[in-house]
Amino acid sequence: MAGTQNIPKTMRAAAIDRFGGPEVLSLHVLPVPECSPGEVLIAVHTAGVGRWDADIREGWSPDGRKPRFPLVLGTDGSGTIAALGPRIRRFKLGDEVYSYSWANPKGGFYAEYVAVAAEKVGFVPKVLDLEHAGAVPTTGLTALQELMITCTSRKAKMW
Repeated sequence: MAGTQNIPKTMRAAAIDRFGGPEVLSLHVLPVPECSPGEVLIAVHTAGVGRWDADIREGWSPDGRKPRFPLVLGTDGSGTIAALGPRIRRFKLGDEVYSYSWANPKGGFYAEYVAVAAEKVGFVPKVLDLEHAGAVPTTGLTALQELMITCTSRKAKMW
């Protein structure tokens, strides 16, 4: 990895070994994911929790592929940049960021660290702290997409 902080080899993560109800979620000790060239490693501060997390835990897949177990849940969250892939120039170590990542093969945000494609990462807005920023990515993206669809639809009808 191009730039790194002092990162442990393992981390704690809430993961599942099979699909099911809340009882299948348990604490695991897993390797910290490594960054690919276009990824950043985030030291997670806050993981967002949404209805879709329960759907994924029960067997739904946003991309239709079967996941590999153990599966670390959590589609969004916030934290600080702990490592940078070699192609990353936009961020630096220690930057406060928030992100989303659907069907991430390297695991989700219910962990101490998550590797995410840099294009899905943004700087935490000055009006938010890390705790609140962790709840924004997927819900905010959904709201923005709906707003864009609504505006496009209304504009087409108005003109």
